[in-house]
Amino acid sequence: MKSSKRLFLILLVGMLWLSGCASKSINQMDTEQNEQENHESIPDTQEKTAAINELPSFLEGQTERTINIYAGVAKFPDLVQLVPCYCGCMETLGHQSNLNCFIQRINQDGTVVWTDHATRCETCLDIAATTIYEMNNGKTIKDVREIINQKYNQ
Repeated sequence: MKSSKRLFLILLVGMLWLSGCASKSINQMDTEQNEQENHESIPDTQEKTAAINELPSFLEGQTERTINIYAGVAKFPDLVQLVPCYCGCMETLGHQSNLNCFIQRINQDGTVVWTDHATRCETCLDIAATTIYEMNNGKTIKDVREIINQKYNQ
C-alpha cells in the first residue's frame, strides 16, 4: 500500500512537471507565432537622425525599458551586431543581426537610419539587453551567444 501511494505521488508530480513544461513551450510558440505575424503584417517605420546619440522620435510614448535598450544599442552597436536575432526577422525581413532590429544602417556621414521593429518585439529587446548586460559584465561574445542560444533553444 505504501509503495502504491509513493508511485502515485511520483506519477502525479511527474505529470504536473510535464504539463508545466508543455504550457511553457506552448506559450513560447504562441509568442513566436505572434511576433512572426507582426513581422509580416506591420511594416517597419524608419527614421533618420543626424548621429547615433540622437534617438528617433518614434520612441516617444514607448516604455522606459524600450527607450533604455535603444539607448544601449546606440552606445554599443558593435556588440549588438555580433548576435543573431531569433524572433524570425532574419528570415522574414532580411535582418543580418539583432542590430537591424534597431538600426537599419549607419551611414558614412554619421547619420543613422533607425527602425521601430524592436518596439513591437520583446525577443529583439531581450536579446539586445542581454548582449549589452553580459558583455559589460565580462562575458565574451561566445559566452553571450551561448546564453542567447540556450534561451531561445537554438
